[in-house]
Formats: sequence, C-alpha cells, structure tokens
Amino acid sequence: MKPCLPLFLVVTLALPGLLVATTFTEWQAANFTPAQLANPAVSGIVTDPDGDGLSNLAEYIFLGSPLTPDNGLSPRGAVADNHLTLTYRERANLTDGEVWLQASDDLIYWTTFNVIEEIARVTTPGYADITLRDPKIFSSRRFVRLQLALTPVPPLQPPARVTLGVEYNRQVRVSWSDLNVTETGYAVEKFSLISQSWERMGSVPADTINWVDNQLAGYAGSRYRVVSLSSDLEVPSDEVQVTDTLKVGVPDWWQLRYLGRIGGDLTGDLNADGVSNYQQYLEGTDPTFNFYQGQPPILTEVSGSQQAGIAGEYLPLPWVIRVTDQAGTPLVNAPVRFSVDQGQLSDDPATTVSGYPSRVVYSDAAGLGRIYWKL
Repeated sequence: MKPCLPLFLVVTLALPGLLVATTFTEWQAANFTPAQLANPAVSGIVTDPDGDGLSNLAEYIFLGSPLTPDNGLSPRGAVADNHLTLTYRERANLTDGEVWLQASDDLIYWTTFNVIEEIARVTTPGYADITLRDPKIFSSRRFVRLQLALTPVPPLQPPARVTLGVEYNRQVRVSWSDLNVTETGYAVEKFSLISQSWERMGSVPADTINWVDNQLAGYAGSRYRVVSLSSDLEVPSDEVQVTDTLKVGVPDWWQLRYLGRIGGDLTGDLNADGVSNYQQYLEGTDPTFNFYQGQPPILTEVSGSQQAGIAGEYLPLPWVIRVTDQAGTPLVNAPVRFSVDQGQLSDDPATTVSGYPSRVVYSDAAGLGRIYWKL
C-alpha cells in the first residue's frame, strides 16, 4: 500500500470588491457583465441598481456590492462633544476617489468643508472605518452628509441655489450652497444702475454660504450674483433679483408688507411725516412709523460740513448731527435724513461701492447721527 498524502482544501474568502480592483473602472469590470457595463443605467457612477440607497460610486468606496443590497453600509451619524459626527467605511488604498463632509442647517444650503476634521480611524485588512466631525457646534437643526467624487478633484463651480431674503426692512441676505473644495472664498456682487456693471460688495472666506447687504435693501433694480474664487479663477453664479412684478422699482415683498397689495399707493404718505412711501422705501425706513409723533426734534450740526476733499472720494470725517427733543434731551435711535444736491452719501464708506443722494441713519446713545459724503 502506498502512503497517502494528506489533502488540504484551501478556501479564500473576500468581501465584495475587496482588493479585487484598484480603480473604479476595474471595480465596474469585476462586478458587472459586458451588457451591464454597456448600460449606464445599471453600471453608471450615480445609479443604484440594487436599490439599497447607495450609488455605485458609494458601493465602490464603502466596499459594497452593487447588485446585492447592503444593509448597514450607509454612513452612521452620532453626536460627540456637542458636534455631529459621521462614520463611514473606506476601502484600503483608495487612490481614485474623494470623500468630503457637507453640513446644513436647513437641508437647502450646504457647506462642503475644504478641510475635513477626522477624529477617528479604525483600520482592518482591506478597509478603514473613519469618523468625521462637523466643525459647527450641534444645534436643534443640523444635518451632515458625505459628498463623493472620482479624482481628479472637481473644478471650481459657481455657487448653487443662490437666493435673496429681506431682513429687518433694510438688509438683504444672499444665500447659496457651497459645492466647492478648492475655493479660497466667495464674493458677492451687485449690479449698479449708475455704472451699468457688476460691482463687488464684499467677500467671505471659504466654506461660507451667506452674506448680508446692509446697504439699501431691495433697491430698485437690485440684482445680485455670487462668485466662486480660487487662486487663479473666478466663476460667477446666475444673477438673482428682488421680485418686482409691476416693474415700479419697488419689490413685491415691500408693497405687500406696507401697502397691503402689489400696486399700492407709492406717492402717498402713510405716516404723515412729509416723506412719500416711495422715498421711505428708497431710504430703507418704515412708512407706517413716525418716530417723532408730531413733535419736531431739534437738529444741531456738530461737525463735518466744512471739509475739502477730492472729487470721487469720501471726505475723511463724517458729517455729524445731534438730535434732541424740545427740552434738549438726546434722542436715541432717531431717524435722521441727510440729503445732498451733488455727490453721494454712505453711513459706511469702507464697505460701500455706490452711495445715495439721500440716506437715513439712526442716532446713537448720545443722539448723534453720522454720514459720509463723497464729492
């Protein structure tokens, strides 16, 4: 009898997609038939052929199976030290995919963080479980998600979902979604009826999704756009405009709020202060409120009206008026209207591109109202 050699049966187990492919293209070839590869509705990057809520790109990065539903493979959210966290699985040696954290307060405007705060990484053969932290302290309404992409990093994109919202009667909040991971910041521009060109109103850092225009809110012809900025490129969004259905130079929201309907009386004087409703709109004041209630204030010039300057530049010192009642007591937060026949006025020349011939400011705790004058 011949000796019998022992028989060893070697079985190799592998997770779906584990180390079988080193690129997304190879992963597609390993997981789909030629007919499926020819059909982007099955094998495309964003499709979900097994209906488990994960795109093919997510299945590739998270080490899932594109044709078999994967339970429990979706990223897991939690709260740690008053910050939202998101934990996901990433295949080992991922070289052609990128993962970024996004966050939102309202599920409308999203911030894509250029710098990801990774607070934990548990490595096992073939993959790592990674935990990312939202930089903002958790509030009652806060949401996080992942943005996935194949390399190279997507090019600079224009801001998405740019909208306008009017606040406190005299402010316009410009909001947008930040889909970029290469931007150095964003700039907000407003179309000037004077120069007939876009003028830059302000800039904000990267990972920012709103900016407030403290100049005249909803001014006739108010058109805004947001520009994505990088070291060598600028990409503007489409313009957005305060709605003015009847084209009367006053936005619908203002007419509805103060006149009760679109097409209300703009030439009237709701608060009987001698200023028309239209002028009140232009100056950002409330046409239904009369601060002085029929008691004329005493206005005393303090300084600033006798300056000499250079044409086209703001004078270095403000024009200052003291507002008091008939007894000489300073009035706080009293509206003071400044007007000039020539030049432009602004209460903040450092942030103002185009001023106005008439401008209302409000007195401080000492009863002083200040305005800057451009010759």
